[in-house]
Amino acid sequence: VPRTPAPVDLVDYAAPGFSAGVPRGWRLAEDAKAKGVYTDSTWKAPAPSRARLTIAYRPGTDVRPDTVAGSVRTARSQSPTYAEVAWGPIELNGNTATRWVYGFNGRQYATWTMNPCGTAVAVHGSSRPAEFLRWVPTFRAVAASVRPACS
Repeated sequence: VPRTPAPVDLVDYAAPGFSAGVPRGWRLAEDAKAKGVYTDSTWKAPAPSRARLTIAYRPGTDVRPDTVAGSVRTARSQSPTYAEVAWGPIELNGNTATRWVYGFNGRQYATWTMNPCGTAVAVHGSSRPAEFLRWVPTFRAVAASVRPACS
């Protein structure tokens, strides 16, 4: 596993609920797939990496950024494999967002949730612990590139 961050190289992607830059060369595994009240798109890093990136959105809602991830955080925090690194509000693209970094079931996660204009969006990046620091700059760049389609 390389010990340096991967170069951040994003290409444009658009779904009905948002546009964003996503990592060049990553395979689109799910393209705007409806999953109940939200829709998500998922990418996988090239092998041998096991990194994944999911961007989920839900239009027509005024849910706060901390509420978007809060219920999942509450459930995961009950597991003995859960370890929280960071949780709290940040500024992202001039708006309030929530950043959540944690370990769970042998993987590391970085999640940013936002709702600047009636479309809630969550960016979830994850990888094996050994490669997490390699991908965090990419996950952060994707989160900063997200532009929700305002409801």
